[in-house]
Amino acid sequence: MLRYIFHPDGSFDIYSPKVNLMNAYPAIDGLALRPVRVTVTESSAQYELPEGALTLSLAQEDGFLAIRCHASGLENAHDIMPIAFARIDGGDRAFVQGLGMGGPSGFRPLEEEQPLESHSVLALGDMQGCMTIHARKHDVLHNVYTIRSRQLSAGFETECVALESGELPAMYLREGADFSRALRECAKEIAETMHARPVQTPAFHWCSWYYLYHTLDQATLEDYLNGFQRDRELAPFTHIQLDAGYFPSCGDWLESNERFPNGLEGAAKAILAAGYQPGIWVAPYMVGSNSRLCREHPDWLLHDIQGNLVCPWTCYNEPKPWGYRDAEFYVLDTSHPDAMAYLKRVFETMHAWGYTLFKTDFLSWGLQDSTKVRRYAPGKTSFAYFRDLMRTIRDAIGEDSRWLGCISPFMPAVGFVDMMRIGGDVGAQWEETGFGPANMLRELVADQYFNHVYWQNDPDAVMLRDFHIHLKPEQIEALALLEAMSGGAIYTSDPIHLIAEDRRKLLRLIRPRMLSLPEFPFWSEMREEICVIQRLKGRTLMLLFNPTNLPVVQKYDWQGLLGSEARFLRELHGENLPIENASYVTIPPRGCLMFFATSKPLDRIPENLWAED
Repeated sequence: MLRYIFHPDGSFDIYSPKVNLMNAYPAIDGLALRPVRVTVTESSAQYELPEGALTLSLAQEDGFLAIRCHASGLENAHDIMPIAFARIDGGDRAFVQGLGMGGPSGFRPLEEEQPLESHSVLALGDMQGCMTIHARKHDVLHNVYTIRSRQLSAGFETECVALESGELPAMYLREGADFSRALRECAKEIAETMHARPVQTPAFHWCSWYYLYHTLDQATLEDYLNGFQRDRELAPFTHIQLDAGYFPSCGDWLESNERFPNGLEGAAKAILAAGYQPGIWVAPYMVGSNSRLCREHPDWLLHDIQGNLVCPWTCYNEPKPWGYRDAEFYVLDTSHPDAMAYLKRVFETMHAWGYTLFKTDFLSWGLQDSTKVRRYAPGKTSFAYFRDLMRTIRDAIGEDSRWLGCISPFMPAVGFVDMMRIGGDVGAQWEETGFGPANMLRELVADQYFNHVYWQNDPDAVMLRDFHIHLKPEQIEALALLEAMSGGAIYTSDPIHLIAEDRRKLLRLIRPRMLSLPEFPFWSEMREEICVIQRLKGRTLMLLFNPTNLPVVQKYDWQGLLGSEARFLRELHGENLPIENASYVTIPPRGCLMFFATSKPLDRIPENLWAED
């Protein structure tokens, strides 16, 4: 159990078996409080300020140490940190969580010179244990943690918006035996408070983006549908999802361009006739400068404090995004009731046309600090405005539609979306920057603790094609197996009716048949290789993935990792081997080793990872 002590000056210490937070003191806007009077009791401190007051109270609650903070007369504060400048004693690493897609998330040495920033949750410790800190409520305020030179500040961005009751969300601290279980418990607490939607079935769909990109048209769609139907067993997708490129300009979502002469409703009918459910891409906050919406409703656009249009994206050179003529892309001000009503109509209409999978992209554009913009209807925080839109979309598409968030902050989307992109875009090559798997690999591992808790994580599309691609066959196989073993969403954009037989075999192998939650046994060790384990009836699957450019040689405690019933190992491309004969393994660079662990020799490699035979 964590212990704490308040000192007469209002500073306080928090003690745990592994990590202590010493000489903590509240701060506002990055500066320690300068109270005119401090009143301290055994479990609280009240700080009377020249303008307003702040009260902290600490208490044991169901195994947690809860920190509660009440603020009055502090409406001009942008951020309030109940814990600030606390010296971190003990521990050698921190787990930091990114704000949303792309992170950066993962483990960092506490001695790192660069400041560390985490959102919604933080964990401090070493291989023997940790301490977690998190808030459970994320519907109004942004919960932020920063570490500089082993000093921790933790609290909330209030964006100079008056708190309805003066109460900040409580922050909860707890000691844990290991990072993985401790952080998953934090995620469960958040999910329960935020009413996360239960994950019921695994995602398995086709998306038009990662091969055709913005060039999909009605004729190509119908050609692909015919190809998929010829081998329905290979392509039992739930949805066929149209991505960007169908509209004349961003913002004009209900209009279609020359690529879809029958309109979006016609495209949906073709998909339904082929036996699939239609899906659609929408970027609700994006407004192209060439759009009808921009011309006819300039008052719906968000402006900054100086009165200029908020413009996150300019395109004055080539290439133009998605082939459009827009030179600038603006942000829709969803505080304007007419703008919100328009988006409601967009999603209701698409749903009426038959679309039941919605991919909403560039959602982070909606998270605009309320002190930096002029909204039509001011008075809320960026998180509160964001959730207003989330609620409107969910109401419009209904409870039964599946919703995939993309380029989105995580916390304010909990409770609304069913899937969430966690990593940057993959592409047809393996690059350390740009369109490649590097960011996806980091975030797939780092964000595993909330997979199937907030939603089903979406690592991004699986590449399968054997043409028009720079990835090597072994890289394609390794990435596909990793995404499948991670328990995340599985989808592809490739013309699977045209790919080679070995790639069809790979698709059959990774096709999801159930929800599967893996183990990452070396998660907090910051090792070179990624190890993923799935325990199934009759066998255990183990993937060793090497993201580096050099071979990784390791020796494993197979019995300890796989269990006492594991007597034989069979590598995906190898033969059965008694587990006692397994010694060092060499994981190829940018490749993997996939093992099936069984009590008896495996006669053959199953056609599907999750098959019971």
